[in-house]
Amino acid sequence: MTLPSKELLSAVLGKNILTVRQNRRDKQWSIIHIVYTEEDEEHSRDINVYELMHLMKEWAFEQGVEVVTYKRAYKTYRALPRGLKGIQTPEITEATEFEVVTKACEWIKENNEE
Repeated sequence: MTLPSKELLSAVLGKNILTVRQNRRDKQWSIIHIVYTEEDEEHSRDINVYELMHLMKEWAFEQGVEVVTYKRAYKTYRALPRGLKGIQTPEITEATEFEVVTKACEWIKENNEE
């Protein structure tokens, strides 16, 4: 599974993310472990990918892009980010909904910085 970058998670969660990794005990890839700093203290937290996916979609909307996902044939997912402010967005296809939302948000982050 493709994990979101530290930079994207920092923007989405509003925290200084230090590390991102899959929770080793979780065999279904539904939990991500993050380590972050807050008020000069280091913390760690597990976050459910469905909760995180929702937060990433909300963040994308705040950036002017609505990320709409749907399941396609052959067990793939497609994201159609819709630019709310006339932003041209690509169509993205991945194996899981989480990966497609992650890639869409990574694209938004990279292109909003330019």
